[in-house]
Amino acid sequence: MPASAAERQAFAAFLNFSILHFRFSKEGAWSADGAERPAGFIPPEISCMPFHAFAELDGLRATVDQVIYSPHLEAPDDRPHPFAHVITIHNGSSETVTIKGRKWVVTNEVGERVITECDGVIGKFPTLAPGERFSFQHYHAINSDSRAEGAFFGVTQEGDAVLARIPAFLMQVPRA
Repeated sequence: MPASAAERQAFAAFLNFSILHFRFSKEGAWSADGAERPAGFIPPEISCMPFHAFAELDGLRATVDQVIYSPHLEAPDDRPHPFAHVITIHNGSSETVTIKGRKWVVTNEVGERVITECDGVIGKFPTLAPGERFSFQHYHAINSDSRAEGAFFGVTQEGDAVLARIPAFLMQVPRA
């Protein structure tokens, strides 16, 4: 379902901290300096581009399938509460899409944010034909009840920059 103008504006504001900079060739390779790279090249750099350069592709979506408090996972002292989550990217569009990056914004109960931008998805750059999906497990370590949301950024075979929102989900620290 296409987002309303107000929803697009709110989402742009949410992502305005910075956006991964992609320049795509027709072969799917990319670089921040505009130079051609072999297909499958993984660039070392991340820079910025405006949110409006990415379009939501009708049918490309992400779902949060499971969120589990996982105290056995490694976590830093300042964020001692890890939550595992399973995410699925669904390609219900008529386009083949390669996912090139993702962005997470995790906001705790007092409004502090941890922003993470990453190449690919857990070290992979999945290419999804129409009707395909890709699932993966990841985790966030938090210091208090928090909300996570974000987006996946990709490219179609035609070279169009697209995104799929990661719906917001809550992580509530168990109380003793």
